[in-house]
Amino acid sequence: MSQSKKNEENVPESKLQAIKEIIFGENIKEYDYEFKKMRELVQKHRDDLESQLAAAKKDIEEEIKQMKRDIDHAVSDLQSELSALDEAKTSRQKLGDLLEELGKKLKE
Repeated sequence: MSQSKKNEENVPESKLQAIKEIIFGENIKEYDYEFKKMRELVQKHRDDLESQLAAAKKDIEEEIKQMKRDIDHAVSDLQSELSALDEAKTSRQKLGDLLEELGKKLKE
């Protein structure tokens, strides 16, 4: 290890802080203040975005549930209509059969 690194490790933290203040003066305090404000701003925006994302996720999940209910209802309606059409078709078949029978009886 170099001699300067050993000296740096032996220098107490308060002396390093004093050297920083001599070299950078008030600028370091301003930078620290600005960085602190930036971190707070980033955290605030992160929190806001997370809450907006959670709200959007909840809304989307509700929309999906509603769509599923609507689709189930539409399928049920279509099945009912299909069943009614099948019955109507069957009725026409029966009507045709009855008309044929009636025709045969008229011929006799």
